Amino acid sequence: MKQKSVDSEKDDRVQSINISEKEQVAINQNDATSKPKTVTLSATIVVFLVTLLADSLIFEWIGKPDFHFPIIFLFDAIGRIIICLPVLIFLKKKQTWRQNQSMHKALHSVFTWQNTWRVVFIRFGLQFGFLLGGKSFAFIGASTKTILQQSQVLLTAFFSYCILGATVTNHQIVYGLALTCGAIAFKVDSLALESTPDKNFLVGFIMMIISVVVCSCFFVLTERLLKDTFRNMHGWHKQFIIAVIDVPVEIVMIVIDILWEQNVMANEDATWDFFQHIDYPVFIAATNCVLQGFLMYFLFDWIDAVFVNLMFVLQMTLTWPLCLLIFPDNEQFSSQRLLILIVTILCCLGYNYESWINARKENSETKISTKKPVKSEY
Repeated sequence: MKQKSVDSEKDDRVQSINISEKEQVAINQNDATSKPKTVTLSATIVVFLVTLLADSLIFEWIGKPDFHFPIIFLFDAIGRIIICLPVLIFLKKKQTWRQNQSMHKALHSVFTWQNTWRVVFIRFGLQFGFLLGGKSFAFIGASTKTILQQSQVLLTAFFSYCILGATVTNHQIVYGLALTCGAIAFKVDSLALESTPDKNFLVGFIMMIISVVVCSCFFVLTERLLKDTFRNMHGWHKQFIIAVIDVPVEIVMIVIDILWEQNVMANEDATWDFFQHIDYPVFIAATNCVLQGFLMYFLFDWIDAVFVNLMFVLQMTLTWPLCLLIFPDNEQFSSQRLLILIVTILCCLGYNYESWINARKENSETKISTKKPVKSEY
């Protein structure tokens, strides 16, 4: 009788272990912080870089916008919502009952008032940083804006260290400094072409510095949001939540943009018509931004914010040879720029190689520390 009781207790223990393992598997399948297959990740990186280059070429074609710039990001958010809805419906039908239940539990645990306001704060801060940088264009010109923007790599690494406790090696610091200096040297020869006495350069410079700091900080906060607050949610649920929050945020950004144009820039052409001067190039840019937004947030989730900023550096350097081919009247060939471009690409590769070495080292240390001998209770 005693043996039967022990066997029954053992069966209950095994059954409870099996149930908890199944629940854990369901949660892990919803967890998008785990990296996808190498082929998927590589394809995402390549397509993201293509969208960045397309973005540069589109705005080179459009020129100085006479529409309310945040309207592109509003269309972008609406487009991401439209794409996310059928994907989420498909995932719900594909998943098992247990997976859907675990997903509902994760959603309920995330959507507290504190987390909701946290998401709104992060989205507002990042979009405001983008808008501030865009408004500085009128004061300092495109080249100066681009030069200051490249310092985001080091600033993002700094905020990753402070906020996330990310490891930054001496080699990465050297690569980051070389990368920033190379990016500055790549565009510094264009400053003389844009410096005119009537521009309030100091105001634009301060605006752009604030924009760079804000964007760097909120890039890291976005990474923490996706990997920590939303850690038990599927990647497409994360995308949907961000897109929904972005709609009211972008409407506020458009209002700020109109107030800026009317009261600061004294632009008589600026009206409260949100869709003023909207034409087909705007929709082309917005369509590209939809794909770019999806890929960028997946890369935040799968890799980190510093890597995304490295992609922006490559965007700047690789746009030049493309402009030489497509817009030959706007650019001139320079052997100095070609050399800087090669060095910049090598620095990006070196930084990523160091990141890969650090990730492998940390994973191996984690496995060793968590590995414990299994003891039998019977």
